[in-house]
Amino acid sequence: MLTSIDLFGIGLGDGGGRSLVATLRLNTMLTSLELGFNGLGEGGERVMAEALRPNSTLTSLDLSSNDLGVKQKSALRQARR
Repeated sequence: MLTSIDLFGIGLGDGGGRSLVATLRLNTMLTSLELGFNGLGEGGERVMAEALRPNSTLTSLDLSSNDLGVKQKSALRQARR
């Protein structure tokens, strides 16, 4: 099973983030997810937070240098609890 995904700087954008959601929902073994510098904004964040809720094994999530505000970052932190 896939435990680490590194998509740093590939320009996913919100559309790509939404496409990634299906994979994240199915993978409950993921421990590390690297999504820095991908142009993720509010729309991508919402679906990402929903996808990460069932994953209790994620220990590392990098969303650095994306267009996420305080609300979006808070929603993602809540999803990881």
